[in-house]
Amino acid sequence: MVKAICNYLASPKAEAWETLTQAQIAARCRARAEIAIALAEDAPAASVPLLETAEAWMQLADDIAWAAEKTAPARLRAPVTAARQLGKVT
Repeated sequence: MVKAICNYLASPKAEAWETLTQAQIAARCRARAEIAIALAEDAPAASVPLLETAEAWMQLADDIAWAAEKTAPARLRAPVTAARQLGKVT
């Protein structure tokens, strides 16, 4: 299922995602997970694959949110580091 999600994100349909922030992408992933869960509740025969899909979307959302948290401080430090190198900040 993760491969299917990766293929979707690599498709032309995914171009709209390129302009989103990491938080917005994570929110879209969670929304897709919720849709898959709702579909699983309505279609018991297909519930296992749909729940696996929901789990994959949620994992992707969690990974993106985690990466956003880890990279945000590094982005904030970069200008300060550059200013220090130029002698503008002590």
